[in-house]
Amino acid sequence: MGKQTTLARLTMETAFSHAAIDEALLGPLEFPTASGFRRFLCMIYGFQAPLEAALVMTPEIDFAFLEERSKAGRIANDLMSLGLTRREFQLLARRSQIGPFANVADALGFMYATERLAIPIEELRVRLESEVPIVLSLASQFMTTYRHVAEMRWFRYGVLLDRAAKKHGIDTIVASARAGVEALQRWLVESGATVETTTTATAQVA
Repeated sequence: MGKQTTLARLTMETAFSHAAIDEALLGPLEFPTASGFRRFLCMIYGFQAPLEAALVMTPEIDFAFLEERSKAGRIANDLMSLGLTRREFQLLARRSQIGPFANVADALGFMYATERLAIPIEELRVRLESEVPIVLSLASQFMTTYRHVAEMRWFRYGVLLDRAAKKHGIDTIVASARAGVEALQRWLVESGATVETTTTATAQVA
């Protein structure tokens, strides 16, 4: 049996939260609308923007790697294209508190929270193209970040994780990944999403 990859370990260690996060973010778009899509983008932005700001300050981080995964600017452009209501302006006025990261291992581990969403979001893009094509034609920059390359970038992310694990130890990365996933869950609750906990309870902020 081959050695377990760092990415596989992170998936196993954080699996308890995946379904709740996916449901909180993607569930409201089961029957997509323009307003639902705007709210989805606002929630992602409030976490992604401070994450990217913290990542670029990390010592020895691979900037080319970060650039191809940059999403905050794309989300902002999409929201401007769609237009915003007062409710959405209120959401955008807040940000999750993230970082700074001590080293590359901490940064790459924390990134797992959003990198894991690449493939589900690519699947969502395909569905939105069919169900709300006009909305997506107006605001598609974020949704096309990983168009046709989600699996390739997921693999590259795994390669960098394995390198960081050799230098810093896998436990450091696991701890940071768990912290990132937990931070994303908290952010979704704070943003008003209903997030099912591991004990099947739900939490909602009005």
